[in-house]
Amino acid sequence: SMGAVTSATDDSVNRLRILQNALLGSLAALAVLALALMVLGRLLVRRWLLDPFATLRSATDLVASGSHGAPVPAPGPPELASLGRSVEAMRVALVDAMAARAAAEHRFRDLLETSPDAIVQVDVVGTVELINARAEALFGWPREELIGQPVEVLVPERFRPAHPAYRSEFMHAPRPRSMGAGLDLYALHRDGHEFRAEISLGPLTTDAGTIVSVSVRDVS
Repeated sequence: SMGAVTSATDDSVNRLRILQNALLGSLAALAVLALALMVLGRLLVRRWLLDPFATLRSATDLVASGSHGAPVPAPGPPELASLGRSVEAMRVALVDAMAARAAAEHRFRDLLETSPDAIVQVDVVGTVELINARAEALFGWPREELIGQPVEVLVPERFRPAHPAYRSEFMHAPRPRSMGAGLDLYALHRDGHEFRAEISLGPLTTDAGTIVSVSVRDVS
């Protein structure tokens, strides 16, 4: 009968609605779960990768900027931690090399200061870069005033015009040698008096280029 058919149809509609609501609820639950997984994934990526990477980058930036005191950490996943340990090994090697260089420079300066001869170091254009205590006493110049001056201020005026050419000739093929072998050489004190001198030249190769160590002995 028509009533039975209508009742069956209503039942089917109700069941469909129930299934539809259940499906919508499941989809909503899946959406919430997916959102939660995304948030959790971002947190995990940040905690286990991005934050450790930022920490390692900050430490390596410090090393690159010249600050070598702080150890480089080895954070995060194995690959990132391995990179951190490698950078730390390089930092330690750099610190050791810098310490060794500083110790060598200190020993060099000690030897320079205790030399019985006056030592004047000049660059390729003849500018005084370094002198020892004996040079201060021999020439009468405080080192803070002589450094930065042309070496010709230590040469008697009558020899100055030719001296730059001699310097250029020596720098063209630098080698350790005595200056003016067989000739009477003279140097100039700051107060204007001259004295006979034995002068030896020794080129030194540095990171900044060739410098010349001039050893001067008063033989007057």
